[in-house]
Amino acid sequence: MEVLVDGTVAGKFNNVSPHLALSSALEVGSGGTGVTSLDDHYVLLGSGTAPVTPVTPGTSGYVLTSNGASADPTFQAAATGASTGFMMAIS
Repeated sequence: MEVLVDGTVAGKFNNVSPHLALSSALEVGSGGTGVTSLDDHYVLLGSGTAPVTPVTPGTSGYVLTSNGASADPTFQAAATGASTGFMMAIS
């Protein structure tokens, strides 16, 4: 059995070892990432209809931080002195 993508043979299945092999990256509009390979440990950012954008792993101890709704996040040093405490009322 042949699998067609946009009228082109993208892969073939056989009865012995079924698998799908693509000759190029599967585009985002067809459910793919738009890239042919991904590096280890990278974080992937959505890029609309364009291929995913890989973000280089940050320095040890850094955290992925938002830079606002219209900008990609970046790895930054963790804030010091941050509190995750709670208040308790005593009566």
